Order: sequence, then structure tokens, then C-alpha cells
Amino acid sequence: MFERNLRIVRSQLKEGLSRVTGLPGGSKAFLLKELKDFLSPIVVFLPSELQARALSHDLKRLGLSAIYLPGWDVPPLDVSSPLSSVQYERLRALYLLFEESPDFVLLTPSSFLQRVLNPDLLIELSVEIVKGGEVDLSELPKKLSGIGFRRAEREPERGEFSLKGDFLEVVTPVGERVEVDFFGDEVESLKVNSSEGERFVIVPSLELPTDEETLRKLSEIDRELSERHSLLGELSGAEKLLPDVIDLVPLSEYL
Repeated sequence: MFERNLRIVRSQLKEGLSRVTGLPGGSKAFLLKELKDFLSPIVVFLPSELQARALSHDLKRLGLSAIYLPGWDVPPLDVSSPLSSVQYERLRALYLLFEESPDFVLLTPSSFLQRVLNPDLLIELSVEIVKGGEVDLSELPKKLSGIGFRRAEREPERGEFSLKGDFLEVVTPVGERVEVDFFGDEVESLKVNSSEGERFVIVPSLELPTDEETLRKLSEIDRELSERHSLLGELSGAEKLLPDVIDLVPLSEYL
């Protein structure tokens, strides 16, 4: 029965449209898996974040690659800032969309409609760490601070980093602990959550960076808000001015 229905769906899709209803739980992932070779990549729209995350989990359990782009966790007219963990997840998803070719891209209406950083700017802001590669260690603290990470003298917590001698430790807003040993500017060892790694890309923790140029542009519009964003980051509420400070693009630039 399943194979027969699948053939019907494929036939209808060749004509441009197929409607499938009444799929319970994880069966959606099984159907999408069968359609992967017929339509790839597949962009899937889900009505809520909860459903999108659940489908992402189900697809990955089936060995499929899926990237979920969340929307902001605040209403459109709310003056609060989105959580830095949400902003980081969004920017990491965008980076992966630009770099990889996933089987599935999962979106909600809000995440699809929201304009995003252009790919070139996202790559410029991100810090790529490759074992055996080089990073300008003297400029690294300024770079990390400019993309929303706070410097800590003690062991860093989420959204913080520390640089002591040739040892860098960064904890991303979603809890990934990145430990890097340098010899000069060369990356000697890289660990992510205590496991040896070859490469890790630290994307910004904030969609509105806190570098000097961005803060200058923000100050021209609202000086007090610029100072608050410099000090408070994700608590500033400055993201409402993101389109006025940074040239944003539609999500289609990544798809």
C-alpha cells in the first residue's frame, strides 16, 4: 500500500503538485526520505518551531542531513532581543546552508520571511579554526568581541571566551566548548566538547555585531541604544534597527 501511494505522489509531483494528509508522527520523515532522490534538496515548511525541530530530529535518525533555520523567539513588534542562542543557531544554519548541500531545509513562515545577513558578510564575520591552519592570535580577541562574545578572565560560560597565553577557550551560546592550543598563530590542537576535531567555525553570537563600524552606524541612529548594545549585547533590544544598519538579503540567497 505504501509503495502504491508513493508512486501516486511521485506521479503527481511530476505534474507540479501533490497533497498528502493525515501522516502521523514520524511517518512524515519516512515519506520525505523516499522522495529525497526524486526531489533534492527539499525545502519543508512547518507551522511551528516545535514541529520543525521534531521533524529535523526524525530525519537525522534516518541518516538524512537536515538544516533547520529557526525564527526569532520574540514577536515582530516586541522591543526585546532574541536570545543569543537563537541568533547563533540561525547564523550557524545559514553558514551550513551556504557551505553544504543538505537533503532537507526546514523552515517556519517567520524564518523564511525574515531577511538575513548576506553570505559574504557572514563568512567575513565568522572565525574558521582548522587544525594545522593559522589564525591571527593578536587580532582574535577583538574579532570575537566584535561578533558578540564576551571576554572572561575565569573559565568561560555560554557566550564567552578566554585567551590565556596560547590557549583559547570559547563556549558558544548553545553550549559547545571549543578548546584550541596554538603555537604562535598555528593551530596545534582543537577540541570540541572534549573530542578531538579538525575544523570548527565560530559564527557570530549576535545578528547585529558589536564591532566598531556597526556600533558607529547604530550610534548615528540612536546613540543610547548603541551604547547599550555595546555593553549588553543580546539584552539591548537593538535588533529592531538591524535593517537600518546592515544590508540584509532574502533567505533565497542561501537556497
